[in-house]
Amino acid sequence: MKRELCFTPYATRNLTDILDWSIGQFGSAQSLEYRRALLSKCHAVAEKEFPTQSCAILLGESARPDLRFAREGRHFIVQRYRGAACEIVAFLHERTDLPSRIKKLESKD
Repeated sequence: MKRELCFTPYATRNLTDILDWSIGQFGSAQSLEYRRALLSKCHAVAEKEFPTQSCAILLGESARPDLRFAREGRHFIVQRYRGAACEIVAFLHERTDLPSRIKKLESKD
């Protein structure tokens, strides 16, 4: 059974920003390739074909146990499983203040 893949509005904005930046830096073809790679990883995570790690690795034991992440390129794909769905919560660049950004995600629920 295929798992539903959904994106929070925040994750959708993140992805749009990443792709807009990529177009400006590397051109349309490279931006489309990175989009394909990010979305492919999201689908693999949703189907549990790619292992994820607990955000506790980044935050310590204070992290919510349902938030997990996978890496693609220089981005962390933050997600959680909700019933039969995999919800992508955010795409965060490796150079951001990951603990702070993930803590903000936790407070949005």
